[in-house]
Amino acid sequence: MLSVARMYPRKRLDVLLRAAARLCARIPGVRVRIVGEGPESVRLRGLAASLGLEGVVTFLGEISRSALAVEYVGADCFCLPTVQEGFGLVFAEAMAAGLPIVACRAAAVPEVVEDGRTGLLVRPNDPEELARAMERVLTNAGLRAELGGAGRRRVEAFDLDRVAARLLEALP
Repeated sequence: MLSVARMYPRKRLDVLLRAAARLCARIPGVRVRIVGEGPESVRLRGLAASLGLEGVVTFLGEISRSALAVEYVGADCFCLPTVQEGFGLVFAEAMAAGLPIVACRAAAVPEVVEDGRTGLLVRPNDPEELARAMERVLTNAGLRAELGGAGRRRVEAFDLDRVAARLLEALP
């Protein structure tokens, strides 16, 4: 499981950690890798420790674009329970890598991630529902492949050349 975000409260990485604590009891060996830094870094590391997530959650900090690409390719799923997002480039990056998405039905996320088609969207701030969605994706290879493939196809819609061509077709 991969998450990529600047560590701000609105990203709700604390909800991800609480969901991970539930998930590791259901799926032994599950791992969560978090890329990014920010004002919440120290608090989130402390929360992970208090939840007993040593060996489950790895905080990678800021990494290079090439290292990030390796993380995307090596992941089974992408999860970011943010409640305030503009476009959500990280969702598009994850979909381009063929990853299924688990996120919240909030802000602009549903504009990028189609619930049940490219990922699973849950209520914001609900660690149990998030854990159930993560479990569903991680334990079902067919669902992972279906959501990941649809995500890869969907991200083509965001290709600048395609968007420009559609705009030109629409002009009189």
